[in-house]
Amino acid sequence: MECGSFLPLWGGKRGFISKELARLSDKVQAQCIDRGVTPIGAQFPGLCTAVADGMFADCVSNRVSCRFCRAANRADAIVPPLNCDLFDDGANKASCSP
Repeated sequence: MECGSFLPLWGGKRGFISKELARLSDKVQAQCIDRGVTPIGAQFPGLCTAVADGMFADCVSNRVSCRFCRAANRADAIVPPLNCDLFDDGANKASCSP
């Protein structure tokens, strides 16, 4: 199994995950940034704390994608395991190490 097996969730006709990311971005904008709650990362400590407000939803999406991929690897005992670093943000840059 390759990371491409999960890509229809991102794109395609339905694009479930990409739609939810857009919805998250809209909510962050409307309920945080537009109301003056900045920096957003300070409200949600973690790996996205230092991210600029406009990139916060993308950071959260990448973290969720990473955890989903790692959980799928463990739950399904996928051999060889999916490349979760590539799955989370489309780049091999050590953003989702095991």
